[in-house]
Amino acid sequence: MTSAKTLASQVELIVGPYRSGKTELVLKELVEFSLAKPLMNSLVMVPSARYRNLLNKRIKKLLSDSGIFGLNIMTFSQVCQMIVSAGNESAHLIPDKLRARVVSLVLSDLVTQKKLPTLEPIAGFVGTSPALLKLIDAFERAGISSTEVLSKLSKAPFSDYHQERALVYDGYWKKLDELGLLDKRRLGFLAQELLNSGKISGLGFDWFICDGFDRISGLQSKVIEGLTRHAAKTCLLFDFEPEQESRLKQYQWKERGYIDLVNVLKPQTRPTPAIKVAQRQDEVFSALDRFVEMQEIARRVKKLIVVDGKHPGEILVTAREIGPYKAATISAFREFGVPYFLDDSVSLLELPLIQFLLRLTKLAVNDFKRSDVIACLRSPFLSAGQLGINEELVCEIDRITLAKKLVSGKDRWIKAFVDKPLLASALEKFFNAVTPSAEAMTITEHCIWLENLIDQLMVNTKEDDDPAQKVLGYDGRAKVEIRNAIALLIQEERIFNTGKIAFENFIKTFEKLIEDSNYPTRAGSPECVTICSAELSPNKSFEAVFVAGLVEGQFPQRSGVAGFVGSDVLATWAQLGIDIDNPRAHPTYEWALFQAQMDRAKSFVCLSYPHYELSGQECVPSFFLQSVEKKAKGFIAPYQNSLTSPASAVDAIKGWHWLHEGLESDFAGVPAINKLETNLSGRIGLSQMRILGGNESLYNGWLVDPVKAGVLKIDMPEHFSASRLNDYGRCPFRYWVSHVLNLEPRIEPEAGLSPKLLGNLHHYILETFFKKLATNKIDFYLALKENIAELLDEAIKSGWSWIERREEFLPGKFWKYEQEDIAFRLRRLIARERERGIADKDQFAPYMFEASFGRDNSPMLELLGKDKVSIRGQVDRIDVTGSAGAQKVRLIDYKTSSQAISKADASQGRNLQLPLYALAVERAIMPGSHVSKAMYVSINSGEVVGTLDFDEPGTDEDSNLLQLTEEYVQTYVKNMRSGDFRVMPNGEHVCKSCIHKKSCRISELMEVEEADESD
Repeated sequence: MTSAKTLASQVELIVGPYRSGKTELVLKELVEFSLAKPLMNSLVMVPSARYRNLLNKRIKKLLSDSGIFGLNIMTFSQVCQMIVSAGNESAHLIPDKLRARVVSLVLSDLVTQKKLPTLEPIAGFVGTSPALLKLIDAFERAGISSTEVLSKLSKAPFSDYHQERALVYDGYWKKLDELGLLDKRRLGFLAQELLNSGKISGLGFDWFICDGFDRISGLQSKVIEGLTRHAAKTCLLFDFEPEQESRLKQYQWKERGYIDLVNVLKPQTRPTPAIKVAQRQDEVFSALDRFVEMQEIARRVKKLIVVDGKHPGEILVTAREIGPYKAATISAFREFGVPYFLDDSVSLLELPLIQFLLRLTKLAVNDFKRSDVIACLRSPFLSAGQLGINEELVCEIDRITLAKKLVSGKDRWIKAFVDKPLLASALEKFFNAVTPSAEAMTITEHCIWLENLIDQLMVNTKEDDDPAQKVLGYDGRAKVEIRNAIALLIQEERIFNTGKIAFENFIKTFEKLIEDSNYPTRAGSPECVTICSAELSPNKSFEAVFVAGLVEGQFPQRSGVAGFVGSDVLATWAQLGIDIDNPRAHPTYEWALFQAQMDRAKSFVCLSYPHYELSGQECVPSFFLQSVEKKAKGFIAPYQNSLTSPASAVDAIKGWHWLHEGLESDFAGVPAINKLETNLSGRIGLSQMRILGGNESLYNGWLVDPVKAGVLKIDMPEHFSASRLNDYGRCPFRYWVSHVLNLEPRIEPEAGLSPKLLGNLHHYILETFFKKLATNKIDFYLALKENIAELLDEAIKSGWSWIERREEFLPGKFWKYEQEDIAFRLRRLIARERERGIADKDQFAPYMFEASFGRDNSPMLELLGKDKVSIRGQVDRIDVTGSAGAQKVRLIDYKTSSQAISKADASQGRNLQLPLYALAVERAIMPGSHVSKAMYVSINSGEVVGTLDFDEPGTDEDSNLLQLTEEYVQTYVKNMRSGDFRVMPNGEHVCKSCIHKKSCRISELMEVEEADESD
């Protein structure tokens, strides 16, 4: 290289608007320069590897793919590395993901030294170290060392707030020095020192070019200034237009950076001419939601390619953040067959392969929880062949363990298959493989175990070998990233000397590392439409640009306070002479970013926004749209253009059946289309009927017409229960799903008492208690409290033995405390029952407990009407009062819940339980008796939560509740036979407790009914 002493520095600053030809101008000059001198002594510095790749493509295009031999194109970090090497210095960089750990250690040290009174309360929080790291980055980006920060604070009035954060910054630098490491920006500080020290020999450039930086930080500016003294010629390219009032201050956010460059480098400025903006067509449309919006964009993109002959590589689709459009983009562009490249990072945690690995590694930590074990055994990423099991055997394992209510526990798993040695052996082999050492080990030892687990139990199928794996989210890159994470953990152990740790702590660290990891998608080919976030838009022109998501709060993006680097906090630092301002926080940045997307278009721009988020929240259009003529604005409804401008056969078929409900399509004669139409038409009809609603619809449980036609028969049960009839009374659709289709939500067994087991336990203890009273002929109300308490305690102890013998019960961690709580509530219940009984003027006394009807050869309750309806059940408690022949009966039904049950629930047919029990007592259990009252009693609170008084006169509607109940039952059974299972909740609170609310369309039906009423 040329000696630095012989260089006569000449600095040129080329400025001009975005895409005004600055880079092309310099590249052409570089080509001419290469004819006279070899380019090994020239350097082009760029901000990122992404821009370096783009620059390489432009050079190849300029030179007809021949390139420029010997040209050095480096990122800022690579240039700093080169400078340090030239200064004979060694630099070991700390991985970015370990920097927060350094801050955490510094916080711990400073808290111990009592130097952080304001930060101490939050010093141990997970987010504190990363938040402080952002402030450290701001200091380093500005080129201000920790010594400078402390020095400036000492000369100005400051608060504990600023002093503490400066101490953390200083401690961070000292800790790195102690570890013998640098971060990437400290590398820049070292490079600047070496450039200014005069110690570097042999570093000299014929030409130094700096291109692609949309902003130049204080640290970068200092390094660039040092490099100019080691280059014969320096050329800086900067997007800026000083006179730009007509551009609505598009470059105002960069003005400060421009002024700093001029002041520091004193360059000769060469402006490039303003761009001659070609006549461009602007369009604006809105859509129902993001999916409809992206479908319309994909449709227009395909039209540009197929009809207008545009090249896919000349089309850009962008949004402020592409994340919310990711699913919509993949769906629309794949369906329409448009080649695309979605430039967005992939979160490791999103990949099923990674989710499987994390679940697999935590099986032993979570004591082999049933749901996790089954999920791992079912996973396509498990190398199940090595275990000797297949999908059929996994289904059997699932069925057996669910039936046995197995929750967790390795021993319980093996015991469940004691009579199936093949499955027991396979499970034991699997459990041994995923069980780590119980002893604490080093991170390296844990990592070796993890590597062995991956090799032993994870499939080794390449993505290209099995397309199904690709659909499932498998990416060969995922395994590479897993190995990188493992390598990082080993590096962390080496740097911080962590020693031995328990496996549970190791896996938490590994999981956190995976959560924070992502990787870029593979670069798209030139034959693809580019789809990306606005800040990642390639710095080049396109024939057509689509900007989606123009919604307030999204584009422009809301500028909120971000922890320790919020705009208000940075302003207070500036008042102390410490300027760490971020140009991208400038008020005009969002407008400049939006305008930059528009300016990328040569001939066509299409702006769009959704009316609603998928959550249903209404969107407010961005005020940026005011800059565009509104004459082209329009609303795009779902499938509106599917017939006039179909993007695929599927699109055309969907559009026809959506817009021409019930009419025969025009696609006859094309076998492939006809087959596709057959597959799609039913699904589209179902979706449309559900959206359009309508109470008497086949898709809404109205099966009356098929039943009348004889094509459908409803199988009626031989016997009904009160709960079944209640389900129909609450909502016919609820009955259909639960009792005709026999579909119930699959409830995973869990440790402790499930609601059903808790109810059974309560009833067992109460039944045991009251039977002890009857056996010992003890009066519930007149007996001594001590005797009652003794009998109740015996019943409670019997309850513990009873529940613990049940195979489906697994005591949880807090079973001891649950027992104390249950016993307390039962004692309170019995005390309240005695208080009520003593105060009862009717003097009801317990008589029968768990009295059955229609079970164990007991008489059935039969309601005679047009058809005979048989009902069976069990009454919790029957109380009587009065002498023989004049007895009155009172019913008690115990409920675990404390929720009130109103009389209206019975009179309106939602809850017929106690009226039916009253009929059962009078006609089957105690024929000839008269039930005068019935009560719901809460075990939790000990209070009465509902009362029915059958002797109390009421309104004409419910004066005879038992007769009304019989009429309800007859009506319900008649409607069932006819096929009426509509979604028709009986009361506004019914849906809240319905177990089928996730699959019900009641919200859509309600919206349709409201719209009809408004019409």
